[in-house]
Amino acid sequence: MALRDLQRQPDDGHCHFGLFQTYTLVGKYPEAMKELEETGRLFGFTELIPSLDHTFRKMGFQAAMRLWAMQLEKLQKDGKIYMPGTLADAYSFLGDKDRAFYWLEDAYRHKYTLGGDGGLLWLKGDPFYVPLRSDPRFAHLVSRVGLPQ
Repeated sequence: MALRDLQRQPDDGHCHFGLFQTYTLVGKYPEAMKELEETGRLFGFTELIPSLDHTFRKMGFQAAMRLWAMQLEKLQKDGKIYMPGTLADAYSFLGDKDRAFYWLEDAYRHKYTLGGDGGLLWLKGDPFYVPLRSDPRFAHLVSRVGLPQ
């Protein structure tokens, strides 16, 4: 479905980001990086692309994802974006549960601000959160958000 959406809207950064997420989840990391770079270009963050590409080529996908998360945190600190759900996705993928929960809690504190990624809108359905679901903090957050267990 993401590829079909992309055929209809080839310059839609959200479509490219969705494809990046899909490729990441299925382990197609070169394709994921291509889509992440296109997402950055379409959203006007071209300055991130060279360092991501270099890190991916030299150190692999995990290192590139850690760099990407750090870059997103800097953009957020600078007030250029607000994407706590995306940061939680990245850190969950990287196995850093504490950092993932930090960003989920930030999204909860700002629950009336969806941000660029929907915040907690996809809390129970986000496939990147599968590693977090067995953690008691996840059930507690779901409860506070008001979603059924």
